[in-house]
Amino acid sequence: MRIYISGSEEPEKRKQVKAVLEKNGHEVIDGQEGEKQSWVLSVSKRGKNVVRLNLISRCDVIFMMDGWQKCNIAKQEFNKAVEEKLIICFEDGKGA
Repeated sequence: MRIYISGSEEPEKRKQVKAVLEKNGHEVIDGQEGEKQSWVLSVSKRGKNVVRLNLISRCDVIFMMDGWQKCNIAKQEFNKAVEEKLIICFEDGKGA
């Protein structure tokens, strides 16, 4: 499955989650990593958010990391996942 990770602003934590998911055979999309690509660096913050939201529509699952409720883009990503009818998984296992 293709899984989009969202929520935590901690790069090390995101790397750990990504590694576990990839080890289990999933393709992982991390919007924060995508922002570091050279063609995205010149795009406005709003444009970067559009790129991230478009990436979600190409995934099967969104994995919401702890603390996602405190991040505005993560809330937008959650809403996009609902709109796209993705499977939504939560790190804490509790849900929204």
